[in-house]
Formats: sequence, structure tokens, C-alpha cells
Amino acid sequence: MPQFFAVAAAESSAVTHSCDCLARQFGNAGDNEVRERRYPTDMSDAEWAVVRPLLPMPG
Repeated sequence: MPQFFAVAAAESSAVTHSCDCLARQFGNAGDNEVRERRYPTDMSDAEWAVVRPLLPMPG
């Protein structure tokens, strides 16, 4: 039985990147500007500064 799916089109951006990965298409790449937090965190900004470089980047 065939399965169908749809991928939502990403909003256009004036900035072009060297890759067309889904993280960049949907604005989830780590090189985006700082966004307003959606959920609270139990980590301080200092703790995030230590952890963030250890998280894997897409691509």
C-alpha cells in the first residue's frame, strides 16, 4: 500500500546557505539568531553556554 506524505514549504529567506538541509529550510539550524524561549528551562544561561557547543549541529 503506498504511503503519501507532504512536506510544508519553508518561508523564503534573504539569506542563502551552502546546504539545503531540513534544519535550514524550516529555521531550526543552530546558526539562527537568538529566539524568545518557548518553554522554561531548569538550566542557567551559564550552564547552557557550556553545553551548547557540545550539542550536534545538523549537516
